[in-house]
Amino acid sequence: MSPRKFTHVMIWAASVVVALGACEGVGSETATPGSEPAVETGEPSLIARPNVDPSQQTTVSPAQGHSYQASRSRNTAIVEAAARVAPAVVSVNVIRAEQVQGRASFFDPFPMPRTRRSRGLGSGFIVSADGVILTNDHVIRDAERIMVTLPDGRDFEAELIGTDQLTDVAVLKIQGADLPVAPVGTSEGLLIGEWSLAIGNPFGNLFSNAEPSVTAGVISGTGRHIIPDEEDRVVYLGMIQTDASINPGNSGGPLVNSVGEVIGVNSSIFSRSGGSEGLGFAIPIDRAIRVANALISSGEVQRAWLGLRVDASEEDIWGRTFGVTVSRVFPSSPAERAGIVPSR
Repeated sequence: MSPRKFTHVMIWAASVVVALGACEGVGSETATPGSEPAVETGEPSLIARPNVDPSQQTTVSPAQGHSYQASRSRNTAIVEAAARVAPAVVSVNVIRAEQVQGRASFFDPFPMPRTRRSRGLGSGFIVSADGVILTNDHVIRDAERIMVTLPDGRDFEAELIGTDQLTDVAVLKIQGADLPVAPVGTSEGLLIGEWSLAIGNPFGNLFSNAEPSVTAGVISGTGRHIIPDEEDRVVYLGMIQTDASINPGNSGGPLVNSVGEVIGVNSSIFSRSGGSEGLGFAIPIDRAIRVANALISSGEVQRAWLGLRVDASEEDIWGRTFGVTVSRVFPSSPAERAGIVPSR
């Protein structure tokens, strides 16, 4: 080999060694001071990780302007309202026993009914530090056993103090002390369009913790009357309407205003799919508290009895009714004594 070709070969070999050293980190003199030594993984690296000296990194403290302002802007009234009420919102788990008619067969044409147990889920909120909880009647109806779970994960067996199916309000009691309490406001003077929060435990058993979910919307309407169907014995009158998402499991949880006060008890939704469509309804908190106080003091709600039955008046071509007609008057009732007679 000529000296000229030998020189070219040596230059080429030296360049290959330098290139390999740059790619593989060969040689301690090529490492950046303060960096970790390269680890041979046997696989090509897809993401470059530049070696940065930690002493040269800069941190931004809250006092340095933009980061501090961004942090403050995130702490909105809704955030503060949720933080004020959420610790008192509980998950209400129930076990029900129901009679199920067995299927007839050739060997057993007249099967006896059997008992089947099922689980149910709802929400509630603590209104006194000694463990009084408000929820819906339909959440705990026909329950054999009721367990309440707090946001911190503690479980309590709950006692049913009283329930009123007509207003869909129920009162539970757990044995505890110094429990978190939801601030109770008023449902009077609500403004259409003001912020509202629905807090509860939709699909609670599917999540890994017991912290309640928060959805936000506005007050869509007040004084809403919902006409019950033939099988529903609940009368929803003067309800609060909101577009804050309410889903299965939210029933019994609080509806909250922007200052963190409970203004209603989430109770029902209008839905074609079974999920939230932005048409949620809550029992006004003033009514719920009156019913709860009656249940605590006497175990029942005493109401005036008129002794008559009414039906919706005939509807017009658009399906609207504008009053009621007396369909029946009970003997010796206040209505009969007052001279009211059924319409013909």
